[in-house]
Parts: sequence; structure tokens; C-alpha cells
Amino acid sequence: MSEFHSTVTRRDFMKALGFGVAGIGAAATALPVLHDVDEMIQAGEKYIIDEPRPWWVKHNEIGNTTTEIDFDVLDRFDKSRYNNSSGHITAEKNAARKAAQLELRKEKILADFPGHRLQDIGLNLAGRVLRQHSYVTLTDTSKSTGTGAEQLEWSGEVRGVHVGYGTSPFTYYAETPEERGVPKWTGTAEESTHMLRCMARYAGGTQTGFGVIDSQTEKFMWGPRDRYIFTDGIDDPYKSATGYYPYYIPSSHRYVVTPIIQQNIEGARRGPSNYSGLDVGRGYFQSALANVRLAAWVRTMGYHSTGANGFGANTPWAVWTGLSEAMRHHESGTPEVGPLFRRANIFLTDMPVIPTKPIDAGISRFCESCTKCADVCPTGAIPHYKEPRWEITDEDAPGGDPDNLDPTRFNNPGKKIWWLNHYACMTNWTLTDSGCGMCQGTCVFSRHGVQSVHGLIKVVVAKTPILNGFFTNMDDFFGYGPVGYPKHDPDWPTPGQDASYPEYWAEVNTWWDKPREIFGLNY
Repeated sequence: MSEFHSTVTRRDFMKALGFGVAGIGAAATALPVLHDVDEMIQAGEKYIIDEPRPWWVKHNEIGNTTTEIDFDVLDRFDKSRYNNSSGHITAEKNAARKAAQLELRKEKILADFPGHRLQDIGLNLAGRVLRQHSYVTLTDTSKSTGTGAEQLEWSGEVRGVHVGYGTSPFTYYAETPEERGVPKWTGTAEESTHMLRCMARYAGGTQTGFGVIDSQTEKFMWGPRDRYIFTDGIDDPYKSATGYYPYYIPSSHRYVVTPIIQQNIEGARRGPSNYSGLDVGRGYFQSALANVRLAAWVRTMGYHSTGANGFGANTPWAVWTGLSEAMRHHESGTPEVGPLFRRANIFLTDMPVIPTKPIDAGISRFCESCTKCADVCPTGAIPHYKEPRWEITDEDAPGGDPDNLDPTRFNNPGKKIWWLNHYACMTNWTLTDSGCGMCQGTCVFSRHGVQSVHGLIKVVVAKTPILNGFFTNMDDFFGYGPVGYPKHDPDWPTPGQDASYPEYWAEVNTWWDKPREIFGLNY
């Protein structure tokens, strides 16, 4: 494959699709000139507002997303009702499944089951360590001390023992301008947007979008409405006296920064196993750290913030601010890496930003003719119907063998999408004792970068939908997608409680065969 990628040219690719030389030349004259960020700045565009995207990505007007949204129907989803497992089966079946899952885990460890060995489980856990607690006792994991990244990001607390030591010429915590005896930074919204994009990249993000919380986008937050309350007269967020809900957020924190936290593809290609979770956990951890880092910078500039990753679904914000488009598997995908990101961070601040525009890169249209993720889903959680719809998952959907499926506990009406059966999805996690992520690892858009032939394919996808089916078949032909677990295996997901497996499943363990990517490249 590497030889093919290095030798194919844009002209060769267009010829292979049936475009003649004259056609290529004519098309080329209509295409915009490619610019990188440095060239844009040299040309006089000093402040970058909308994320610089590949030339074929179209920026729509604010609010004009490729996913239709009906704000008269959409409301905050009651997070306390969300359930993708026990709420759809009897208590007896739920207890039996949990017991069977723990027994299966033990049997797979003893059998050296691919992706479930001790080294694989440890690899998965390594990405999640310290995510919620700075110290957990080895003998009792329920006891912890200190504060983890996900608590720090909420409060914006980046002082003292958390990240440095006391006040000195070399202090390592974020002092406010007032504490330094200087005025706060002042400038235009263009300047702050540009700087926040630079900081988001430094903090751990890649592409970054910006938005404003108003009467419409406030519905992207979790409900009920007394869970997170915007409050006048305060500068910093605080929790209720019980330490739980409600959370009180300053009304001034209406500006939203949404950097993408990218993840690697190699784990997702090896699901369902512990490999599929290793980049997930690391992504969540880096997501929380990115918010802490942004909070430190915002505080230093003289403004306030609330790290908000737990405040609502991140997919709507990613679509709304032009980072991605909604996809068949209920996630969203970017032109650069498809669905290979753990979340679009939600970071609230009172530092003014300019909202960025939704995009149209042909991603949602492509999903209408591609069903690779639905084909590979072991429990049928991902729908096969062609076009997105307003109606949520059917109550009689059989995926995961529910006793009393209640789709209102995981689907929130008000947008036109492909509706995931969250219960069927979680059932696969339970029955295989693992994460899954096969939809991510299988997706045609899950390719790092826009270079080589993959970049050319994304151009055609954005401009020529008639070839979408062809590219789905070519993706299969060249062997992209799951590693070790073929999508039509009659023994799926496990041959039996003896933890035996077909020999070819062992291919998932090739993750260890070569050094992985250098961690920290974007951090």
C-alpha cells in the first residue's frame, strides 16, 4: 500500500476515474489555490477565524448545518434518565450479565484471548489513570485523595498545589493580571479568537471551532434545566452545597471554544477488545487536561472560564461550529480524520470569540450510500436505512435482546440523523467484556491526514456524490477496517465460554509488533 500511495498522482487518480486530461485541466482552473496558514497570514489575513480546512470544504452560514435541527422539538436531554443497559432489561438479567462479564474476563485472561490478555487490559487502563483522581489507593479503589483532571477542568482551578508551588519569581500557577499588578488584556474578538485557536492547539487540540450559547444552542446541554444553571452576578462557577448538582455557571460564560481531541486509529481497528479502549481513555484524559491548560491561559489574560466537557453532548457543538458533520454511526466526522477523535471539547469563557461556520464536506451525503459501519456492528445498533430521519430508534428494535426497550432514554428528538440503538451498542461491550469502536475503525473517513490518495478521494466525495458507492467498495478491496475480526464471522462475538477463538483473531495482537506513534506530538 505504501508504494501505491507514494506513486499515485492527482492526474493518475483522475484518469482512473475516467476523467480525461482536458477534463482535469478544465476542472483545475475552477479550483481555488491551496494555501497554508503561513501563506494566509502573509497575504494579510492576520487573524484566522474559521478553521483553515482543505479547499474542497464549503463553509455554510451560521446555523446552516448539514444535519437538520428542529429547535421547536429539540430540548435539553435529561441526563439523569440516560441509560443504555440496565434500563431496558430486568434486574435479574442485568445481574446475570454482570456476573457473566466478570467470569468471561477471567477466562479470557487465562486463555490468552487476543486483545484481552493482562498486557492488553493494562494498556487500556493506562490511558485512564488519573483521569478522575490524582491518587487512588491500590487496596481500595473507591478511596482517593486530591483532585483529578476532570474536576479541575470544571472549576478552572489552576493554582497552588494543583500545578505548581507558591508565589515566587518562578511561580507555576496561573496568576491573574490583578495579582500581578497589571491591567487585564484587552483586544478585539478577532484577536482573542485567533489566540484561543493557537492555545487550543498547544493545549492538546487539533482543529478548533467557536460558538455562542443562546436560546437555541443552550439545548445542546444536558438537562433537566436545573442541572446547569446560568447565573448573573458571579465570575466563577460553583457547585451546590452537596457537591453535586446543580452547577451554577456565570451568565457571562456564553462563548464556547471547541477543540478536537484526536485519537489514533490502530486501537479502533482492533475492536472489540482492550485495544479499542486504549486511545479512548487517553483521549478523555487529554481532553480534560486541554481544558485545564486553556483555563490557566484564560485566567492569566484576566478572564474567566468553565471547563464543560460533562455539560452536554459534544457532537452537536462539533457540527454547529464547523468541525465535523453527522455520520451514520451517530458520531460525527471531520474532513481530516473522520470520526477519529474522542470528543470536541466544550470550554466556556467570558473572553469574546467570533462564531465559526458549519461545513459541508460531503460526509453526511456519503453515509447515505455507505453502510460499512452498520455492516460490521455485531448487535445491529447502527441502522441500515438510507437517509437520516427525524424519528428515533424504534421501540421494537431487537438489537441486544432487550426486555423493555425505551429509546427515549438515549435518543433526543429534534434533529434529522441516523439514530443509534445505544442499548444494543452497550450490550456488545458487555457480552465481549471490552469496548468496541469497530464503527470508527471501519469508517471510510478514518484516515489520518488529507495527503496522498485519501485526500484525493475526499475531494471527489465532497464534489461528486455519484462515486460514493465505488469508494466504499474500494475501501473494502484495499483491506481497510477491522484487524483480526472479519465483519461476517459466524463465530462472533465469541465461540463460547471456553474462550477459544479462530486463529486469525490473534491478528489484533499485532499492535505490539512495532513502536507506536510518539505520544505528546500535539500536547
